[in-house]
Order: sequence, then structure tokens, then C-alpha cells
Amino acid sequence: MNRVPLAQIASRLSLSRSTVSYALRNDARIAEATRKRVQAVAGEMGWRPDPELTKAMHMVRSTLRRRDLPNIAIVLDKQPAALQRERCMQHHLRGIRRHGEELGFAVDVVNLASRPMQPEGLRRMLTSRGVKGVIYSMNHRLKRDEVYLGDEFAYVSVGMRQPELPIHYAMNNLMSTGHQAVAELLAMGFRRPGVVVPQGIDDKLCHSFYGGVESGLILCPAGDRLPVLLVPGNDLWIDDGSFPLVRAWVDTHRPDCILTTDAEQMQKLLAGVAPSPPVFSLDYYPDLPVEGGMDGRQEQVGAAAVDLLALQIT
Repeated sequence: MNRVPLAQIASRLSLSRSTVSYALRNDARIAEATRKRVQAVAGEMGWRPDPELTKAMHMVRSTLRRRDLPNIAIVLDKQPAALQRERCMQHHLRGIRRHGEELGFAVDVVNLASRPMQPEGLRRMLTSRGVKGVIYSMNHRLKRDEVYLGDEFAYVSVGMRQPELPIHYAMNNLMSTGHQAVAELLAMGFRRPGVVVPQGIDDKLCHSFYGGVESGLILCPAGDRLPVLLVPGNDLWIDDGSFPLVRAWVDTHRPDCILTTDAEQMQKLLAGVAPSPPVFSLDYYPDLPVEGGMDGRQEQVGAAAVDLLALQIT
């Protein structure tokens, strides 16, 4: 009997549970290298297929394949040029598309920045396309009348939590991310980590980053505990007009490293500072010009959004 949960294998490999399931069935929708890696690790962990469960699931999947699955749609509101800077949103979209296709859904993308419409127009368009599940990927706080298009749809918000909206959401634990980031910097030998976060992104994330890094900074010796700089404004980024404020904060507090959500702007700002403290990102991607940071695994967050929809509409 198989006594190793798929979730345990998925955690070890940093993959979604469904990807592991497909790989163990040698499904061609999963890359061959990934299938071999999953199968090898599962074997090492003692996983063995349960013949009775395999037979039962084959019957279920055959039934699912005989009927049409409803479509799902990603709804965003971002100009194409601005989307290029949105690494987090890009990774969410990639995870949604990949995992949606793995599960057999047709995934539609509706960008309201390119095609503005009122909620009723959006409802009609989604209905005409056979959509039953909607994933909102927004950088602005949503109002209930913007989100709720009728009982015929299931809803998920990805990357942003709005407690006032009665919908599911998929995002990583930003409170834990902020705390762990500071703890890791202290473990690396830094004594005076400085944290710079745009007020706009902190507001949109219910102050998760701020709360997390503040709890981490408690670990610093009292004399080396620097105040968090919340850069004023409604934007997600540190704009050029805020450079004097940020530069004054750096000159006053002299952090030995900086943790931020906008690493590229911070590097630009520190170009004239000598010595320049290393920059770390609270949302790290390999192409960022920084020393390192916290990997939010945003593609997996996008995949989790699909799972939340699938549970509601299948």
C-alpha cells in the first residue's frame, strides 16, 4: 500500500501536488525530465502505486474526459508595457496557464486595460466563452460590484488578499516571508538590515510585509534596530521623486544591507552611495540585479488559484 502522501513528495520537490500526480502516471503533459525526477524521488521515499486506487481514479478520469470541462478566465487590468515590469504577475499567469492546462481547462485571459468594460459587459463576455471560474489578478483593491458577476461563476483572487470580499484567495504568507528574510540576513552576519517598502504595496497587501519585517527586526540588537521606511504614495514601486527621501534615510541610518520590494529602483538609487550596501529582495527572481532574496514561488501560487477554482466548478 502507498503510505507516502503526494503532498509530501510535492513539498520535497517544490512542485504542485497535481504535477506530482501526473508525473507518477507518466502523463506526457509533464516534461520528461520532471517525470523522471518525480518518479525517482517518489521511489526513494517509498511511494508505491495502490492498484485499487489506480483503477478507481482511472474510472473517474475517464468520466471527466467524456464531458466538457468549463473554461476559466484570468481577469487583469494592466497595460502591456507595465506588465513587463510585473514579475510577480507574470509568474502568477504562467502558473495559472500551466496548471489549468494540466487539469484540462481552457484558460482565457481578459485584460481590462486593453479592453475596458463594465461588470455587466464582462459577465456577458465570460458567459459567451463558456467561462465558469474567474481568477482576478489585480494590483488595485477591488470593490464587491467589480468582482461579483453573478452566482454562475466561482471566484478566486491571486496575489492579493481583501478580507472584505467573500472570495477565496491564493497568495504566499507574506508575514512569514518578511520575518524570515530579516532572520536570514542576521544569520548571514548582517547587523543593521534596513527595510524599504512602498506604502502602496504594503496597503494593498494588508500590511503583511511591514508586519513581517517588523517582527523580524525585533531579533536585531536594540542599538542596531532601524526603523522601516514606508515610501509614501499609492504605487507599487519607489518612484524617482522619492529618491531624496530614501537617500536621506540611507545617509541617516547607514544600514549594512537593504531589504526591499523594489530592488531595481533601490540599486539605481544606491549607484552614488559609497560604500553601497548590498540589496536583497522580498520577492526574488533570478534575473533581479541583487544579492539574493526570498523566493515567493509565485508560479505555484498561480497553480494554487486554479486548484481553488477546480474544487468549486468540477
